[in-house]
Amino acid sequence: MDMKEKIAKAPVLSGVYIFKDDLGRIIYIGKANNLRNRLRSYFQNPPRDFSHKTTKLRKTIADLDYIVVNSQLEALILEANLIKKHRPYFNIRMKDDKRYPLIELTTYEAYPRMRIVRKAENKKSRYFGPYTNTRSMRQAFKLVQKLFKIRTCKYDLDKPLPRPCLDYHIGLCPAPCTRYETIEEYTGRVKKASQLLDGRCRDVISLLKKELETYAENLEFEKCIPIREALVSLEHVCDKQQVVTKAGEDMDFIGIHREDEIAAIALLEVRDGIILNQQRYMMDIPMEENSSVIINNFILQHYKEGFFIPHNIYLPSEIEHVEELETWISSMRGRPVEMRIPERGEKKNLLDMANANAFEYLQMFTTLDRRNLEKHKQELEHLRDLLGLADVPHRIEGYDISNIGGKMATASMVVFQNGEPHKDHYRRFRIETKDEPDDFAMMREALTRRFRNLKLGELESFRETPDLILIDGGKGQLSSAVTAAESEEADNLNIISIAKKEEEIYLPGRSEPLETSPDSPGLNLLRRVRDEAHRFAVSYHRKLRAKKMEISVLDSIPGIAKGRKETLLQSFDSIEDIKNASLFELEQLPGFNRQVAERVLRYLGSSEKE
Repeated sequence: MDMKEKIAKAPVLSGVYIFKDDLGRIIYIGKANNLRNRLRSYFQNPPRDFSHKTTKLRKTIADLDYIVVNSQLEALILEANLIKKHRPYFNIRMKDDKRYPLIELTTYEAYPRMRIVRKAENKKSRYFGPYTNTRSMRQAFKLVQKLFKIRTCKYDLDKPLPRPCLDYHIGLCPAPCTRYETIEEYTGRVKKASQLLDGRCRDVISLLKKELETYAENLEFEKCIPIREALVSLEHVCDKQQVVTKAGEDMDFIGIHREDEIAAIALLEVRDGIILNQQRYMMDIPMEENSSVIINNFILQHYKEGFFIPHNIYLPSEIEHVEELETWISSMRGRPVEMRIPERGEKKNLLDMANANAFEYLQMFTTLDRRNLEKHKQELEHLRDLLGLADVPHRIEGYDISNIGGKMATASMVVFQNGEPHKDHYRRFRIETKDEPDDFAMMREALTRRFRNLKLGELESFRETPDLILIDGGKGQLSSAVTAAESEEADNLNIISIAKKEEEIYLPGRSEPLETSPDSPGLNLLRRVRDEAHRFAVSYHRKLRAKKMEISVLDSIPGIAKGRKETLLQSFDSIEDIKNASLFELEQLPGFNRQVAERVLRYLGSSEKE
């Protein structure tokens, strides 16, 4: 079915449409109240006065698809989810779109624990964040642990343990595992920890003061000491925080500043009337877009997880679909959320502060970006001239092999785009055809598989043709790579190698290395690619080796069949963790009893006797 036919058969309903290029890559995702009319608008003849972005998009579209939904709100949410997943070139997206750390409280457990995570995987837990500043996140984590002693261990506390761990003895945990503290007392600690992480510093101080008065009236002075210490620490922290509203409101202020194809967003978080935090983001804007669309996309991407959503969100300008967005965010919060544009007073001042911070962040970012761009441009141009290439190599792929005596051999593929690592496209290969040391054959296998995937185009990492392939090694490894390229009819690629000792660059068909200065910009770039390929290969090889060692150790224990071995590997991170486990912990595992637990600890050399 050709494009005209697909558009003619598109429904007159709300939905999301997806444009693809001639390689099948998703290049743009949009939403529409009327899919047929919206799709027709892109291909009407004669074409209307399109923006530069849409004109370029029209020339790139080779195929389209669409998904019908029930409402504009569903289309809005689906569009945001698909953009986050596929990150199309022509859509607005967060430049630093990575998973920022969160603090999780496992509130589904009787004795909740606290930990740092990257994904909000359990809907029954409470999450705080995300934190774009890792340092401030760790400071908050340590403060809560110090003041309220929330456990951080992995123990299952359905049954009490025979003795507490080290955290109890150093004063970081009240040992709920041994029931030294009642569930009511521990729950009170968790409540105060949640309030503090929510930014309700004054509420926590008020609670602690009431507790202090109660214990003093009951003459329980030994319980007053830790509360007084917590109060001193908290009051010191709260005194540093700037009170901006006397009403003690929860609000977010979104500031924006944009230049060319990037925009900076500063999110000022006010909790309980105090400026709690500022999150800063960079947004990629492939072509021209107005601020309304940028803010709309930021709201969809940032509040999608719904960790903490305030009652009021203040915007710098009008945005599209504000009513639908309010409905969506309110449903995630479970209570009404209002989006407003402040016109005067303290809220207008706070929005101005957010806008000013966005401006400063963009200036800082673009200054560093320009320096890096200039440096990479110089390196790429020098490399083009050094190697005699027709154009600068925008995409460079680096390959290396890691093995010990041919065992558990792995190959790495790293990708540098315009001089910067493009980690989304990194790939690893487990060598399958060799189990004795033969770097040449291993390199030939890895490159053969890569070139085969280039023709198939099934994985996004392999679809793009590299401008330059760098092999870690000498003439032998280079020859293997060239042979692999010829066997897969990919012999039009630029392939070179760099030897480790003298850092000599070899080209196909030349017996002598290229002459180049040790500090030349092009060689510096090749070193970075080579070192990254080596690091990536070695890290994977070590991981496989460690896993095999763990499995082989467990294989030597009598009575530990496949099922019990898998239970141990799933329940503990390493052999050392199993060795340090208590007899009680092992007894509780599925398929284990006291006799089996004792046997495991005895064979691992543990000193555990109880």
